[in-house]
Amino acid sequence: MAYSERRYERCKLIVESSVAIGEYEMDPAAHPDFDHAGLTQHVLETMIQPI
Repeated sequence: MAYSERRYERCKLIVESSVAIGEYEMDPAAHPDFDHAGLTQHVLETMIQPI
């Protein structure tokens, strides 16, 4: 239970970011200000942090 609680926010970030990237890739014109590289960098920086 404690392990799951520690991982929840990290997993939530990954899922929500993946959805946002998928929506952008399906229709880039609908998301002209989307920062794909910035979001990817943020997720990678979060993932390397200890749990």
